Amino acid sequence: DTIAMIQTLLQAGADINSVDIDRNTPLHLAVQHNKGHSDTSTSLEEFLLDRGANAFAKNKELNMPLHIALQKNGVDPIELCSLLTSVMRDQKVDERNEKGFTPLLYAASSGATICCMHLLQRGANLEVKEYRGNTPLNMAIYGGFDSCAIMLMQRKASLSFPIVISLPQKEEVKKETEEEKKKKRPVLTWRPKKQWKSQQPKALPGESITIFEGAVKNDLTGVAHMLLDALGMPMEAVESALNLSKFYLALRLLRRIPDVSRLHAKNKEGQNLFHVLALKTSRHDPDLQIKVAGALLEKRVPIGDKDKHGFTPLMYAALKHQSVALAKFLIENDLKFDSKVKDTRNRDIMAAFMWDYNWVADKFKVEEVKDWLDTLIDFGHVSLDTLYDHPLPDPLLLGASVSCEQPDYFTTHCKESTSPLIFAIRNYDLGLAKYLLQKGANPNFADSNGLTAMMHAVRMNDVKMVKLLLNYNYDVATDEPSDATDLKPQLSKEQSRQVLAINFEVPKDKNPDDLLDEEVAEEVEEDEAISLSKHTEENEDSVDLGDENEEEEPVVDEIEVDDDENKGSEGSDHDTDIVEEGITTFATLDEEAEQEPAIPENALKLSLVRHVSQMNKEREFISIPKTSTVDLSVVDKNGWTAVHHAVCSLSNATFDNAEIVYLLGKAEAPLEAKNNAGETAIDLAQKTDAENIVKVLNKLLILPPYNKASQPFTRNPQAFTVEEVVPGKAKPDIRVDAEEMLNKLDSIAGAKGDKEDLPKVDDNCEIKNTGEVASHASTNIPYDVTLSKVDVSCNAWGMYNFYKLQIVRHTGKNLYILFTRWGRIGDRGQYQHTPFQSLAEAAKEFCKIFRSKTGNDWSQISKFQNHPKKYRLMPKPEKQHKQLKVEFILESKLPTKLPEPVFDLISELSNVNMLTASTHKFGLDESFMPFGRIKRETLLDARRLLTEISELIDKVTKVRNNLTADVQAEYQSNCEEIAKLTNEYYHLVPISGLESEHIQPITEKKMLRDQTKLLADLMDLQIANTVLLGAKLRNSEINPIDYIYNSLDCRIQPLTEDNPETQFVLTNIHASVPTANINRVFKVAREGENARLAALTMPNHQLLWHGSSMSNFISILSRGLLVTPPEVPWTGHLFGEGIYFADTFLKSSHYCHNHNPKSTCKVMLLCEVALGNPKIDVKHGDEDHLDDDINSLKILGQKAPVPDFDGRLPFGAVLSLGQVQKMLYHPPARIAHNEYIVHNSSQVAIRYLVLFNG
Repeated sequence: DTIAMIQTLLQAGADINSVDIDRNTPLHLAVQHNKGHSDTSTSLEEFLLDRGANAFAKNKELNMPLHIALQKNGVDPIELCSLLTSVMRDQKVDERNEKGFTPLLYAASSGATICCMHLLQRGANLEVKEYRGNTPLNMAIYGGFDSCAIMLMQRKASLSFPIVISLPQKEEVKKETEEEKKKKRPVLTWRPKKQWKSQQPKALPGESITIFEGAVKNDLTGVAHMLLDALGMPMEAVESALNLSKFYLALRLLRRIPDVSRLHAKNKEGQNLFHVLALKTSRHDPDLQIKVAGALLEKRVPIGDKDKHGFTPLMYAALKHQSVALAKFLIENDLKFDSKVKDTRNRDIMAAFMWDYNWVADKFKVEEVKDWLDTLIDFGHVSLDTLYDHPLPDPLLLGASVSCEQPDYFTTHCKESTSPLIFAIRNYDLGLAKYLLQKGANPNFADSNGLTAMMHAVRMNDVKMVKLLLNYNYDVATDEPSDATDLKPQLSKEQSRQVLAINFEVPKDKNPDDLLDEEVAEEVEEDEAISLSKHTEENEDSVDLGDENEEEEPVVDEIEVDDDENKGSEGSDHDTDIVEEGITTFATLDEEAEQEPAIPENALKLSLVRHVSQMNKEREFISIPKTSTVDLSVVDKNGWTAVHHAVCSLSNATFDNAEIVYLLGKAEAPLEAKNNAGETAIDLAQKTDAENIVKVLNKLLILPPYNKASQPFTRNPQAFTVEEVVPGKAKPDIRVDAEEMLNKLDSIAGAKGDKEDLPKVDDNCEIKNTGEVASHASTNIPYDVTLSKVDVSCNAWGMYNFYKLQIVRHTGKNLYILFTRWGRIGDRGQYQHTPFQSLAEAAKEFCKIFRSKTGNDWSQISKFQNHPKKYRLMPKPEKQHKQLKVEFILESKLPTKLPEPVFDLISELSNVNMLTASTHKFGLDESFMPFGRIKRETLLDARRLLTEISELIDKVTKVRNNLTADVQAEYQSNCEEIAKLTNEYYHLVPISGLESEHIQPITEKKMLRDQTKLLADLMDLQIANTVLLGAKLRNSEINPIDYIYNSLDCRIQPLTEDNPETQFVLTNIHASVPTANINRVFKVAREGENARLAALTMPNHQLLWHGSSMSNFISILSRGLLVTPPEVPWTGHLFGEGIYFADTFLKSSHYCHNHNPKSTCKVMLLCEVALGNPKIDVKHGDEDHLDDDINSLKILGQKAPVPDFDGRLPFGAVLSLGQVQKMLYHPPARIAHNEYIVHNSSQVAIRYLVLFNG
């Protein structure tokens, strides 16, 4: 059938050599689908060839039909092959495709022995190589085709070429054009992530094996024997057997070789067979390893030689964690064994063993690790006090580890060196550290920077590790030394704290830029499911703190510290529970809560109205007897003792961990030792605002042997400084410039008519498209009226009803329709059409209904009087004129004075498409209030109306459930006033398509909050509106982006990636979003905010996130974060008002929006917030106003950063640097993360701005 169809096509003029998208001809396809078996027909191929099919045609991959015929694994298609070669007349049988494969190479790789012979008879090259360098013999052996390989060997194929399995592969780097590089923003890398990237292989090494190894690997016994006979390669043969862990083959070969000297040869790496045994063989056959080792020893193979890397066989065994039995054999039988031997990288045996820390720390290999260490230390006398240059986890990995492969031993080199003990401490491996100490590790052995194990422990803010270093018998479970001093050291997998694993790997099927959106989507879904209230977009960020610490049992040697202040301390039970349960736990703080049933175990009990002042209970620190040899007077190269490091645990920050300082002081650490700069520990504590440490040091220094007077603590933070990137910046008068620009535009536009203000036919009228509202013949008053009535007897809120009357004249007929519609305000309601032949008849009925509903005559409408239980006139809005849209163009040829990062930021914040799209989102009627025509005075009037409505809602709420006769009239009046003010409000803030009878009165707090949020956003848009108008006016004098920057009351300084402040910010971000792409970090200083914040003298300053729409940021940077417009008198606050913050980047990120369809970047602020004394709760109710002694609200969430790593920065604010973990409270938290709310904008100062890809 196929041949018949092809015949038909050919007769119709088809080309027999036509090609498809891959340039395959019909002959290519016929050969491809031929199975190649001996009983498979070749009639189709013959038909095509007889009719002129080109046997030499090449497809996209440069394959001829002959190449394709031989790509059939396990099949010997000699019929097909011979057919094609006969047509080809034995020409081009060595033609290569794009991968360098010839037909012979394909035949050998598929084991087609007869085809190989056929091709060789026609002159095929026996030594031809494909792209990796493999010959036909290599391909046959690697494929496991015994007979084919033997045939090729009999044809004298070369035996000298190794089998190349893979070539070295370098990491692909996409080439970018200069234009793409300019458009692409940089991505700031967190230091731990940069370290992780540096440890990833930059290139995959190629892999090759000898042909003998290939034959052994594929069990080609005959080929292997032929190779041995032909090559006589005893050392290489044994090496190949060991590479494949073919122990019995290796033993047979060793027995067959009489000439011992031939086994002493070395490979290209300078390795003998003992090296290969330790490096390559499987550790799971220790008995066979020992047998082979014994045979090698009998053959007098050197057991302690070094290879070109300086490695002995024992060092390879330690590096690869071979069987302990092999390690003992190598130590025991090396008569010249040197326990201090080092390789060319100056690393010793212990360094090699410790290198692959993933294996050493594996909880399933505890016994093997212990046996290895016992063997090296006790049997081999290898010292634990050794330095090696393995990269340490970055100090910013606070309570976290990074999931990654260990760096390559032979290519990694670090400037700094560490010891096994320090390495265990830096990985929170308390079990290993304890074992090493008990096995003799010197706690005073310092790293290459002079830092001892104790210094590292205090810099890690690790209380438990400090206690262990002071007393090797410290027991985590009991938080005190154990009595089991006579027992042998035991290795455990205890950690000094819960360690959260971070995975930077992006799934191959994911776009890195989409991961934050996925995180946010999950977060929003979770928050919406459990949140009690929704807040404004700008003012709705949240905070995760969880800074309460549990109470401990009273003990001797106590120091009193404010619990809330001591963020860095770790209670014993607290951390034990972290390790075992995986969540933060707290002791009971509220006696009354004990009577409540079903309290989750370890939950922090909360009173529903609880202040920080109630939490400032006295903490008691437990001293631990110092029994170790740790020397606390040791200093590093800067003269710092462990106490100095405890005060300044991080560069440019302090954890203010008083407990660690207390433990060191009680262990007789020198508290008055001075560093090279002449500073004592208390000097550093005063300098870094470490208030808790100052208190502890004062308590310790008044005691013998110091007997010092107490030093008062004076809070003296460093000034937060931001450099001005435009020297001599002059701020323009944006209001004057904007007004002048509008006047110019209005003069161009000219006057507008009022035709558009005529009454509109109701949308529900059937003749709305062919009718018009009729008017009185003499007065020209339209027959159009909307009435309203508040019926307070209907329900608790009353019923807001409307009644609409219109006379509509059909423009094409002599017909008048009396159209009436009625119902509840905000609903469509019901309607009726009554036709009349004349206007007089329709007007008569119109007046009759009007009289019935209102008690007034239509002819006296100008003297309308309200009557009880009757409808009233719904006030008509004043006539509005449509506003011409302003066209903004911010591109300019004028040079900018701004640094590129700042120019980029301001360009995004002032993007016209984004700002215009924001007005669409708000639903504004842009014909009356387009972007560019938003007036601040109008918005302020609207805000005043909302304040009045808020007060009326409060009055109505108080009496609505108890409507007595004496208050009903007042209630009725207030409800009617709400309806009136609502109409006035919507006149000022025109919503597209909203008719007066559709305007639902603002009767609920939620509606009020929604409109408050809308006004806040519009006020922000109005600021941007004004700034862009000014930039438009001056665009011939100054670059518009520069004008916009100059108009902001702030300084914006871009920070580099390696700036410590940048890295602290990135640390906080990655705690909740490890995959976040942060493009830029800026320091920000608004005029007057520093002084305003300092004047409050309010404690408890924290750096918290605040997210908002891009359209709000021109205003925010100009005016700061505001609770209410300064022009509106403060009369209390509306529910939901306040400035909302979060201490997790993830929480705030889902309040960040960019409505520009061409941009994916977003902006978030990190602000210094003076929280003072917060009210703490698990929910946010309607009564969110604050008492006089309360400065903020804290709504607890289900997750929070670990409080141990709250770091105080030099300017006095605390930033959460710990990982985010689950929290447990009773009553339970109802939102995903904590929220912080302040109601006074003076408590807020913008410190940083982050531009990220969201």
